[in-house]
Amino acid sequence: MAQATQKMAMAITTEEPKLLSAAITFPKPYLVTIWYYAKVELASPTPAEIPKATDSMKGIVGGTVLQKSSTINCFITLSGLLCCV
Repeated sequence: MAQATQKMAMAITTEEPKLLSAAITFPKPYLVTIWYYAKVELASPTPAEIPKATDSMKGIVGGTVLQKSSTINCFITLSGLLCCV
């Protein structure tokens, strides 16, 4: 039992730097891509874009209110069936 514990401790101490290095280097390219898109997507709107954004939101909210309940129910049922298949 003690020998097995010593072997496990040795394996952990010798493999730890490799695992740590891999854990740091593996996600770097993905994080660079995420950071690029985060800067683009999360940028504040310019003053010229604000009226367009408010008009767009009014259209989305108005279109949602005018939907009939049968259309919404049909969509919910269809999406539920597609998820189950």
